[in-house]
Amino acid sequence: MKMPGADLGAPSRLFLSLSCFGATLIASGGLAVAQEAPELTVVEVIEVPEADADAPSRRWLGFMLDAGVPDGGNLNVVWRPDYWLRFHAGPSHNGVGFGLRGGVSLLPFDSWFTPSFVLEGGYFFPGDLDGFVEGVLGASSEGIPEQVRYAYGNAHLGLEFGTSDFGFYLRGGYSLIDAYVAPPAATVDGVRLEGDSHITAFVPTAKLGFVIYVL
Repeated sequence: MKMPGADLGAPSRLFLSLSCFGATLIASGGLAVAQEAPELTVVEVIEVPEADADAPSRRWLGFMLDAGVPDGGNLNVVWRPDYWLRFHAGPSHNGVGFGLRGGVSLLPFDSWFTPSFVLEGGYFFPGDLDGFVEGVLGASSEGIPEQVRYAYGNAHLGLEFGTSDFGFYLRGGYSLIDAYVAPPAATVDGVRLEGDSHITAFVPTAKLGFVIYVL
């Protein structure tokens, strides 16, 4: 015996099926929304400019060769950390003895032509002055001091011409010279007299030279 209301009929069963299916879709959608959204990582792209292949490379190590007063002849090593600053140091020779010189140059313009301001200091060890006069100059050394040694400091203004790797310069200014000169030995009453004369002078000086950078 069928119970009353047990047979719902085809339309009722279809409606019930669609209702269950819709409830399932809603529940699935709710679960999907409830899930935590994944984190997004933002990557910032920075463009690095490529090196200009046409930009000239600046060399920083080289040599300086010059001659003048009171420096004599000099061959110095040059270090240039930037275009406007230059350091140099090395051996010297004034025709009588060897010495050492060092200095710093300021060059305000990065071009083929620039003025320069140079401070230098040097020292020449005792040299045989009378031997230089006789051997090199071919003159009599009578009355010529036997030896001379001196220290000096230069303050020069100059002009430089050339490229970033090679240039000529002409400088002039003033130098403070502190010299010790051994005069010719004299004999008084059979006693040999010897002694150094101390001379200090502030005199105009100049030099001419060139600089070349190799590294």
